[in-house]
Amino acid sequence: MKIFKLLDKVWKRCQWLICAVIIHLFAINSYSQTNEPTGNRMQNPILVGSFYSSFQYSNTVNTKNYTDNHSRGIGYYSSANDVFYSFTLTIPMEITIDHCGSEIEDTYLYLLDALGNEIDRNDDSRNENMCPEGGGYYKSYLNKVLSPGTYYVLSEGYSQNGVISTSIKGETNITGNTFQKPIVVNSSNGSFQYTNSQNTVNFTNNYVGRPANDVYYKFVLATVMEVTINHCGSTLSDTYLHLLDASGNRIDYNDDYYGEGKCDQAYHSYMKKALPPGTYYVVSEGYSQNGIIQTNIEGKILRVEYYYDLAGNRISRRLPYSNILRALAQEEEPLKKENNQYRENIENLTFETIPGIENISNDKVVIFPNPTQGPLTIEILGYEDGVESEIKIINQLGKAIYIQKVTSMTTEIDLTGYAKGIYLIQVNLKGATIIHKIIKK
Repeated sequence: MKIFKLLDKVWKRCQWLICAVIIHLFAINSYSQTNEPTGNRMQNPILVGSFYSSFQYSNTVNTKNYTDNHSRGIGYYSSANDVFYSFTLTIPMEITIDHCGSEIEDTYLYLLDALGNEIDRNDDSRNENMCPEGGGYYKSYLNKVLSPGTYYVLSEGYSQNGVISTSIKGETNITGNTFQKPIVVNSSNGSFQYTNSQNTVNFTNNYVGRPANDVYYKFVLATVMEVTINHCGSTLSDTYLHLLDASGNRIDYNDDYYGEGKCDQAYHSYMKKALPPGTYYVVSEGYSQNGIIQTNIEGKILRVEYYYDLAGNRISRRLPYSNILRALAQEEEPLKKENNQYRENIENLTFETIPGIENISNDKVVIFPNPTQGPLTIEILGYEDGVESEIKIINQLGKAIYIQKVTSMTTEIDLTGYAKGIYLIQVNLKGATIIHKIIKK
């Protein structure tokens, strides 16, 4: 009996001891949380706000006053202290986050969703123009269109602690949502490659095409290029693609592309064209639904062959037909209006010249210069003595205004007396008809 009483006393004392330890630990933890700076953890971020219209926010802290609490592997490249920010969007917005103005030269930036999953990251902006004051090459910069929801920003130094300025800007006028504010791809003098993914849920239906939301892209060509545009890699299974000129007129479009070796998904759009110098727009959209569309644009300079005389003077230049795809110029439109049969013949051509290139060949017939003020040279590379050949010049009404038998590989024609405009040069050779379009200035 005495033993049981003794055990009861011991147990009661132990209970008090356990409670004391628990209370002590709770007090330490509460004291630690109360005194840690706001933004030290994702559970205690610096609150930027909740927004339904455009906004701009900036905050500067010294990360020496914080700790490195982001231990989930996202901060693999950095052991520096972290600062967390949180903001909420009630409508889609284009968000720009940067570390411009930071005293630390090299920073790191992460964008997380409401659950803390990484959406995107940036180490170096690699562009001096991103930060207005310059020197932004190693400072982080991130631009992204986001759906409504709560997001977290994590700011830190690449390898050291110090003063970091975090700016967060939200724009309701989303880049890419309209023809007037497209996503700018490039202004290129050389070959280029570009890839961008957007969720069309965040955009609106501004283009009269399919009943789905659109994303506009703009690119500029300084020279003739073979341009490939496609939606390969898109999450959305069925897409639609439009190519527009500088005025917004549609040049071409594609729905489904079934070509082998192109997109893995047959319902992803694909287009390849040779385009003259100028400004172009691409409109990407779903066939009937919204979703993530990856737009890929590639430009390749077409290989030009130059020809010289014995004195070393350049006498012509041309593009091999193997490098040329159909390149329809706006100037040919008058040719399509007068006669249905003639329009059909022109639309079925396998080759047209491109304005801005003096001499373009299908490897059988070379015509230069083009455009011309009068003198015109026609070289029939496939000419053989004794084989009857004929050259015709056809006007915009579809009438042959000049006919000449070919008796040699080179034929000289003078168009000085002809009106300015567009003509077709038709060469009949070995039973085949080859047609070039020329411009008389």
